[in-house]
Amino acid sequence: MVRVSAGRGTGGGADGANGAAAGTGAGARAADRQITLLVRAGCHLCADARAAVIRVAADTGAGWTEVDVDTSAELADAYGDRVPVVLVDGREHGYWRVEEARLRRALTVGRWGWSRK
Repeated sequence: MVRVSAGRGTGGGADGANGAAAGTGAGARAADRQITLLVRAGCHLCADARAAVIRVAADTGAGWTEVDVDTSAELADAYGDRVPVVLVDGREHGYWRVEEARLRRALTVGRWGWSRK
């Protein structure tokens, strides 16, 4: 199952989970960023993560793609039972729970959202 956000098509698919996209530097705009949500059927945390990703993507203008890890042996082996997983521009940002504020910062301030005070 691959689901692309209705508001902004991204053409991501499984490839979005494997490579970094353009615009990964700290100066990239949120609209140039790509969120990939790795899920599997029957995962109760995945529904919560999906709702959080939808909210953050809507707030920031970032595109997002959902990929079922069980559609690829490579993804299933790489992520096992560690789903949902959030990738930002193809790099792992977090898993199990979506920290919405941190994800927003990663999309708007810098890749990981760390403050440079």
